[in-house]
Amino acid sequence: MSTEIELNIPITSSVILTVSGKYFDLLDPRSDDFRIEDIAHALSKICRFTGHCREFYSVAQHSVQVSHTVPRQHALAGLLHDAVEAFIGDVATPLKRLLPMYVEIEKRIEKCINESFGLPAVAPPEIKELIKSADLRLLATEKRDLLPPNSGTWGIIADVEPLTYPIRAMDPRMAEYAFLARYDEIIQHTPQVENPTRICKITGSEISFELIVPLTDICKVAKDIWNHPSTYSDHKDGSEDSYYSFLKFLWIEFPDGYEEQLARFIASYPAG
Repeated sequence: MSTEIELNIPITSSVILTVSGKYFDLLDPRSDDFRIEDIAHALSKICRFTGHCREFYSVAQHSVQVSHTVPRQHALAGLLHDAVEAFIGDVATPLKRLLPMYVEIEKRIEKCINESFGLPAVAPPEIKELIKSADLRLLATEKRDLLPPNSGTWGIIADVEPLTYPIRAMDPRMAEYAFLARYDEIIQHTPQVENPTRICKITGSEISFELIVPLTDICKVAKDIWNHPSTYSDHKDGSEDSYYSFLKFLWIEFPDGYEEQLARFIASYPAG
């Protein structure tokens, strides 16, 4: 006997299915519709700049960066400032101005997301200004580090100082973990993941955050990056030592000599 539930949702309806298996109505959002895991997963799969960057750079990673750029007390608002895109996608600002109904739907869902996570339904002007300022600083940095060179001067960021450290784009899986780890850090409780390993730390100059990541996921991400044709290494010979140095290149650190054990594991981990 089949246990599948038939919902009879018409293909032309305003309902979408999230990765957690929950149906979400774009025209009738409710504050209890939102799971941080759905948001993190979807944003990690959405590329900024409608894909027109030199390498894949997710909205999830951008959101984490914004959360570190705003004052600490507004970190959650910074992290979730683009959360609505997990449900309606990332539409380029010039196109968004031409779609008034899209903007109306966006605002409605955004209000529900804010309420769901304990934020004001509509952010006060001073918080909006802080997030806008952080967003523009990130835009200036992303233009410098991730967009095609020699792209001229953009008036909106002409006087904006970019971050002092470079942005290095993350694999979507790492961006998803980074988003969840940052959320966990902000609300101060430990995330639950299957098959947790020891805590690893990913650092990037002025940014540092800790993740609890399944070992096989770390290996898969590292192996995928290692095998990617754009990855360059002077010592890319497949030895344990070269994997060990590669982990350092990825800014992944492990306590108690665990890096060496992981390097061996990655060396034997199947590609693809």
